[in-house]
Parts: sequence; structure tokens; C-alpha cells
Amino acid sequence: MASKRNIEWLRDELPALVEKGVLNADAADRLREHYSEATASQESRNWIGIVFSILGALLVGAGIILLLAYNWTELPRPLRAVIAFLPLLAGQLGAGRTIWTWREELGPREGWGVFLALSVGACIALISQTYHLGGEFDTFLLVWMILCLPLAHLLRAVMPALLCLAGFAWWAILWKGDGGSGLWLWLLLAAVLAHSIDVLTADRAGQRASVLVFASCVVALLAVWLTLVESLRPGIWILTYAALLSLMYVGGGFLRDASPAAHGPLRVIGALGVIGLSAALTFSPVWKELGGWGDFHILKSGEAGWIGARVMPFGFVLGALIAWALALGGRRRDLCWLGAAPLVVLAGLSAQPAVASVLFNAYLFAVGLAGILIGVKERRLGRVNSGMIVVLLIATTRFFDSDIGFIAKGTAFIVLGAAFLAANIVLTRRFRRAAP
Repeated sequence: MASKRNIEWLRDELPALVEKGVLNADAADRLREHYSEATASQESRNWIGIVFSILGALLVGAGIILLLAYNWTELPRPLRAVIAFLPLLAGQLGAGRTIWTWREELGPREGWGVFLALSVGACIALISQTYHLGGEFDTFLLVWMILCLPLAHLLRAVMPALLCLAGFAWWAILWKGDGGSGLWLWLLLAAVLAHSIDVLTADRAGQRASVLVFASCVVALLAVWLTLVESLRPGIWILTYAALLSLMYVGGGFLRDASPAAHGPLRVIGALGVIGLSAALTFSPVWKELGGWGDFHILKSGEAGWIGARVMPFGFVLGALIAWALALGGRRRDLCWLGAAPLVVLAGLSAQPAVASVLFNAYLFAVGLAGILIGVKERRLGRVNSGMIVVLLIATTRFFDSDIGFIAKGTAFIVLGAAFLAANIVLTRRFRRAAP
């Protein structure tokens, strides 16, 4: 079976082969269809292998722990130290063999990566417990994750990288609780992003890369909160969130062809984040808590607080505005509506709370209406439904925010639901008739 990298290479070569007359167009289409089916079948087998490899690694590790826990305290210290290193040694041997003999097989790489990562943590914990080395849990977590990070690069595996992301996020929360700076999480996230770029380069449309990008985006959103929550007034870090989310959305739109694996997660997180944040900002009491430009001052002193309060908001807002301008200039109007969220937040911070609330109601309604119109024009029912959901979201929030009686609210929901279903039926039939 040809590897996925070779199949992608062949697909890239087909247009040139047709142009040179080596293949005709029909033969090229048959090759694309054949290898598309082969790629789908191979992807399915890869995921089955990955799941079983990870389950096997977890079961073996759990079994070893249970056997040792039965009479662990009765064993002499030297024997306990040797036993602590045995799983680590076995994991290194298995990972080494995988690198040399099964480099193209995803299942062994992911399975041995998980087993070796867990063995590293178990070894550190057992040695510390055996010789009473002491230490804090956050220190143990950080050392463990840093030692596991090279495994992701060596094995080109995603699961160890996901484990590192979860561990780094957990450590950052604990560190922040002890008075530390959330800026360290950005440095650790950058180390994982280097591996993410490597995975995206090797597999532009793979699900493994999509999962890794999705997790990285979630950790990035957490890093913004840890960095800014104690440094600035809420209005400014809300602006920073709007800029980051719109940057994800617009950036994902630009990566549709270059990197489909990154396109999906960035668009989904960016769209859901912007819509959810905008829905919260449609309520007038929220704006009374946020404050305006007069509240733009640093709440936490120190170098870390200064960087988080000044550099990060400015960088994200500038990047989001540049991306929005590129989308507008490149006639990517499907990206412009949600990409304009930072501009709307800037306008809201400059207005009175009641005016800002009305502004975001109008903005969300415009986003929903634009989604409906673009979906009808491009004959994409999913896009139409997305726009209708945004409009329904506005109607729902306003119903619960008003003094209208339950009977009127219930009747309105029935009418809106019926209109939603009727629109889907009518558009589905129209799109089918218009299809060639």
C-alpha cells in the first residue's frame, strides 16, 4: 500500500502529466478516484490501529501499577528503583524500534509514545517516593511534560503532544494560582506548535493534525485569560479575545487550500468564539461591568504584567485588523463579517452601555443575515442554517431579556421553528433542482 505522502505527491503531479500528454484527463480522474478511496481506507485502518495501540499501552501500564502496588512498600529501595526504570527502558526500546522499522505506521508510534510518556511520569514519581525527594506537584508536572515533549518530535506522534498541552495548561493554572505569570504558557505552547507545524507539513488534510490544532487553539485561549485576567480591566482583555478569535477565523479561511487540517479547527473555534462573545455582549449589564477607555490601565505591576497588558492586546488587535483588511481586499466577504468583531468591540468600548448593547444586537443580526444570503448565493444549505441559527440566537436572547409573557414567547418560538424547518425544505428542493 502506498503511503499517504506518496499519494499526495502523485495528486500534485497529475496536472503536469496531463499537460505534457503523458496521461489524458480521464485517466487522471480515475487515478484521483482510485487513490481517494485508498486514502480513506488507509485513514480508517490507521485510526483503528491508533486506538488499539493507545488502549493497549494504557492497559499494560495500569496492570503494572496494580501488580506493583500490591506489595510495593515491602520491597527494598534498590529493587524499587530498578523496577521504576524498567517500564521506561521498555518504552525506550519499543520507541526506538518503531523509529527504525515502523516509521510510517501511525499505530505503533502513537501507542509507544503514550506508553513512554506515562513511563516517564511514573519513574519520576516512584523515585521521588522511594527516596523521599519531596517537591511540589506543579514542579513534577512541568518536569514531566518537558521530558515528554521530545517524544512527540522523535515519534512524530500526536498523543504525546496532546498530553503535553494538557499538562502545560494544568501547570500554568497551578502556577498562576501561586502568583506566577501566565506568559510562561505561551513559551511552552510555542514548543508544541513547532511540532504542530511539522505534523501539518507532513499531513495537510489529516485528522491527527486537526485534533492537534484544535487543542492548541483551546490552550491559546486559556493563555490569554491567564496572562490578562489580573493585568487589565475586563473591557481590554475582551477586546483581545475578540481579536484572537477573529484572527483564528480569518486565518483559517485563508488556509482552506494550503492546509485543510488547520482550516477546520481554526474556522470552528473562531466562529463559535466570536458568536458566543458577541451574544454575551448584547446584554447591557455586561457593558456596565466592562467599562470603557477610561479604565485602560494596568492593574498588576512588574515586567510580566507590563508585557501582558501592553504588547499582547496591541499585537492581537493589529494582526486581526490586518487579516480583516486582507480579506476585504481579496474579496473574501465570507470572512469579513466575523472578522470585523474587534472593530465592533472598539466601537462598543467608545459608546454608552445601552448603545453598545444595541450595536452588538445589530452586528449579530447582520452576521446571521449575511450567512443566509451567502449560503443561498453559493447553494450551501449548511451556511444558510448557520446564518439562521445566529438570527434565532439573537431572538432567543432578546426574549429572555424582555418582559414578554410565556405564552407570547412560546408562540414566537413555535413560529420561528416552523419558519426554520420550512426554509430548509424549500431551499433543499430548490438546490436540488438547480444542481446539474
